[in-house]
Amino acid sequence: MKKFVITIDRQFGSMGRPIARELAKNLGVEYFDRDIVEEIETKRRWLEVKNIIENMEDEREKEIIILRYGLNNAKPLTQREVAQRLNISRSYVSRIEKKILQDLKKKVN
Repeated sequence: MKKFVITIDRQFGSMGRPIARELAKNLGVEYFDRDIVEEIETKRRWLEVKNIIENMEDEREKEIIILRYGLNNAKPLTQREVAQRLNISRSYVSRIEKKILQDLKKKVN
């Protein structure tokens, strides 16, 4: 069986799913619900982000992003809390965080 993804826009609502399933069956292709496809893509992107963060060379940047967003199953900290913990200014945390997010966005998109 060939692997294709058939998605139906949300405007068709629940009526679109049976139509898409029937179309896929008639075409001899596999049908995936759009929500499932989006969920898989979201998980893939999060794994990519996680991998990028785990492999960051600058330990301070890595620590800041992990603390700010609670990425080690911890409570996310404010910029002020991160600054106090690392003994740097809040504005420096802000600048580093902004740079990290821009870098992540470039690498993931």
